[in-house]
Amino acid sequence: MSGANPAEPADVVLVPSSCRPEMLELILAHASRLSPDGLVVLHTRRAEAGQGDATEAALCRHGFHVEQHVRDLRRDLYVARLSAAAQAPRTRTA
Repeated sequence: MSGANPAEPADVVLVPSSCRPEMLELILAHASRLSPDGLVVLHTRRAEAGQGDATEAALCRHGFHVEQHVRDLRRDLYVARLSAAAQAPRTRTA
């Protein structure tokens, strides 16, 4: 994911519709390359018992801190920011 210049990381990722958990994992893996303080805005189906915790856990696993979680009758909206720890330089291993 990149910003206006392909060499720059994007500032925000919008996920406007619900997706399966495995697709969310893939999106968040790419979103973890956002610019410092980058945001993810994620719209999900209304969580069944325990499902909301799974979404928050996925965000945390990929280095995001949930700043806001808005619950509606049918949808949940998450606003999460890339944490400072996740922004540490990544090293490649052979």
